Amino acid sequence: MWLSFWLRLAHPFNANFLQSLWMMPAALLIGVPLYAFTGQYKGLTRYVGSQALYRLAGRNGLLVVLLVPWG
Repeated sequence: MWLSFWLRLAHPFNANFLQSLWMMPAALLIGVPLYAFTGQYKGLTRYVGSQALYRLAGRNGLLVVLLVPWG
């Protein structure tokens, strides 16, 4: 994440980066239990079909919706 801000804004510790630094631990605290509860990691270990891809998109969308109110 830090590298993407550095490349995009040409400054390693931009104010935008420092303001959004809280999202990294928040994504881990919300995302990992969400993926574990919904069986995400089981789906990654076997062949991924179109149905699994749609479920993955739904879970990622739910993670974004859960993180938006704090952004």
